[in-house]
This record gives sequence, C-alpha cells and structure tokens, in this order.
Amino acid sequence: MILEKNRLSQSLVQPHAAEAGASRENVFFHLFKASWLLALLLLVLNLGTVAGLGNINALEKSLFMVAGLIYLANKPLNWGPTISALIILLTIFICAFFTRFFSFSWGRTASAVTALFALVPFFLARPSERERNLALKSIALAPFVLVLYGVALWMATGNPIIFRDHTGAQRLGGALHPAFLAAASYAGALSSAFLYSQHRSFRYLFFCAASIVICLLSGTRMPSVCAVASCALVIVGATRGGASRVGIIGLGLAAAVIFLMTFGDQILVRFMSGSTSGREDMWAVLNEWVVRYPLVGVGFGHHGLLIPESITKLTRTSAAHNEYLRSLVELGYLGAPVFLAGLFLLFVQSSASSFSKITFQTLALVLLVFVYASTDNVFFLSYSLLIALVISWAPPAPMPSHGQSTAKP
Repeated sequence: MILEKNRLSQSLVQPHAAEAGASRENVFFHLFKASWLLALLLLVLNLGTVAGLGNINALEKSLFMVAGLIYLANKPLNWGPTISALIILLTIFICAFFTRFFSFSWGRTASAVTALFALVPFFLARPSERERNLALKSIALAPFVLVLYGVALWMATGNPIIFRDHTGAQRLGGALHPAFLAAASYAGALSSAFLYSQHRSFRYLFFCAASIVICLLSGTRMPSVCAVASCALVIVGATRGGASRVGIIGLGLAAAVIFLMTFGDQILVRFMSGSTSGREDMWAVLNEWVVRYPLVGVGFGHHGLLIPESITKLTRTSAAHNEYLRSLVELGYLGAPVFLAGLFLLFVQSSASSFSKITFQTLALVLLVFVYASTDNVFFLSYSLLIALVISWAPPAPMPSHGQSTAKP
C-alpha cells in the first residue's frame, strides 16, 4: 500500500517537474532571443558612425556579453573551451604583469580583454536547436539587412553606398566600412551554407551565393577568398553523389563567370593592384617594437599606442591588420603562441561536446579563419567573431541533461 502511494506521488510530481523545466527553458530562450537580436541590431545600425555618437563599441560589446551570460544561465559548461578561455585570460594577465613597457595601462588591457571576451560565453556551452536556428538565420540575413540599410541611408542622407578607393576600384560599403561588410558577408554566407546542408533548401544556397557576391563587391581580398573556400567546403561536403557534386561545382563556376563578366573589372582592379594600403609601414613599425620587448610584449591592447600619427593618417586606422603580429607585439614570443593556440582550441572545441567528436571540416574552417586573420582584424571585430560562432554552433549536437558535465572522465 505504501509503495503504491509512493509511485502515485512520483507519477504526479514528475510531469509537474518536467513542465517547470520546460517553462524555465522557454523563459531563458525568450530572454536570450530578445538580448541577441538587440545586440545584433545595434551592431548593424552602427550608430557611432551613422548618428555621430562616437565610439560606442563598449555598448555594442556589452549587449553581446549580456546575451552570452543569459545564454549560459541554464546550461552546463563544456569544459574543453572553458579551460581554453581560462588559459587565454591567464596568458594575457601574466604577460601584462611582467611587461616593462613604459606606457602600460591596466585599464587599456581590461578594455581589450572585454572586447575579446564579449562573445566568448557563446562558445562555452552547446546551443539548443532553437538557439542554433535563431543565431544561424539571423546571421545569414545580416548582409542583406546591411545593404538595404545602406541604400536607405543613401536615399535619406545622400551618403553613397559605393565609393572609389585609392586603387581606383569601386567598393560597396554602405553604412559600414567595406572590411566590416566583408566580415558580415563571410559570416552570413557560411551560415547560409550550413543551413543549406541541414535543410537542403535552395533558398539558403541562393542566400549563400548572394552573400559571397556582397563580400566580393566590398572589394576585400582575403575575406572573399576565405568565404568562398569555406562555403565550398560545407556545400560540397554536404552534397551526396558524384553527379550532384559535379552539378553544384558547375553551378558555382557558371555563377563565377557571370559575376566576372558583369562586376569583375572593378574586383580585378582591387585584387590585382598589389596595394597593402600602407600597412607595410605599420608592420615595419610594429616589428621594431617586437625587437624592443621580445619576451612578453608591451601589454595586451597596447599596440595602437605604437603607431605614429603619420601612418595612422595614411592607413586611416590604428589597427594592425595582422593578428599574428599584433599578438606578438602585445604578448611577446612567450605569450603569443599560447594565446593563439588557446584561441584556436576555443573555436574548435566549442563545436562538439567532446574532443573526439571534432570533425575535419571544423578544423579546416577554423584554419581558414586564422588565414583570414593574417591580413585583417579578426579576433576583436564582432562580425568576424560571428564567423567562428557559426562554425561552433552549426554542427548539431544533443544537449546534455541539466547538471551533467560534458567533459569526459
């Protein structure tokens, strides 16, 4: 009799517990959805430039940080990427502690760490199916929203969506710098490629191709090449059967020929110019500082202080446009390899619940991101980090039960 009562009470309690758990998950999902879309919207609007608000990068990053913390609130940590993130953080602060750079500032280091880690929470746990779909679809739409936003501003304010750069090539920019639009298009194209591979809808194949066209029209070289290679890897890898793969490759080549016959002259001007936009002078200066502070560098986030104003005026930027050189000058020969290895492992390990489930495709895609980082600012730009987020979140993986560690014993 007592056993029957216990069973009856358990049968009544379990459905209520399940309902409470589902309700809690719904609440956290809707909070995450609202915060994620708000952060992405503020990033797209680029109000610092468009509305003349100045540098509001801290506000944009903080919104992503809030969305990331909400995302983590109801999930167990994936210990592989979590340990990698801690190694990165420890390396930064150890190098900062031992640097002898005369203008070192803990405040500047903390600001750079915040910029780097704003999206890191998203890499520390595996997403649910709803979270994955929300992120991939919103990132896939971002390039088109940016172009439409640029057209609207052009019509409203006269701010041109296309301009001619120092090489003579016409470049698509709109509300963003072309390099930012290229990074957003790279992320959008890769997201669309993964959505096509999962749903087999030609709508996503069209989105992928259109995003690559936007990337090419921005006149950027390395992100365009890496975007094409990444999307080809995903789409061809997801296509079954030799005839289907030949068909996809044929369609891609035909689209490339049509594009080159229509817009190709402007793209080739940019690609064949050989111009580095004055970056060689910037790199020469930074290399001199590497020689002065070879072991632990000048401090994380401090490389902008090293670039003379004359070079900043020429290049119109104080960013290194080479993440390897930037890491070397800021963290030295001791810190930079650990920092870069930790970042690589963070991106790779976050794609799976265990190290053994990491795929060759993920490794290749992350390697392409690191190739991209050799000529552009990648690890501190939100649009570029969205590329790594797409690689991390795209592979489906079952969510572990609440409280269960994802690490293997």
